Amino acid sequence: MTFRIPLSDRLMLREIIGPFLFGVAMFSMLGMSITYLFTLTDYMVRGTPLFLVGEMSLMLLPGMLTKTLPAAMLLAALLATGRMSGDSEATALFAVGANLWRVIRAVAFMGLGVSILTILL
Repeated sequence: MTFRIPLSDRLMLREIIGPFLFGVAMFSMLGMSITYLFTLTDYMVRGTPLFLVGEMSLMLLPGMLTKTLPAAMLLAALLATGRMSGDSEATALFAVGANLWRVIRAVAFMGLGVSILTILL
């Protein structure tokens, strides 16, 4: 028995994955640079090896991801639904009989997954 994801869910997931990954990268880099950039450069100026500074920044990353994952999910949901609305794809889905829950189900489940991942971090 194989599990197939419905076409409307695959469409929404394809629309949301790109903005989500972009949001995670953008918000993480922005948060790391605002919060820890001066501290890390101060360590480098004092002569700490670059490997240790890189290791320290990787250790600080999970704490930063707990702040950036929800913001990235919000950005991705807004961009995906806005683009689908602008291209009238949402109207086409409603015209063929899809209800609102059917259209946003993939976004809701991805948001639930991101929430669980954030809690686990």
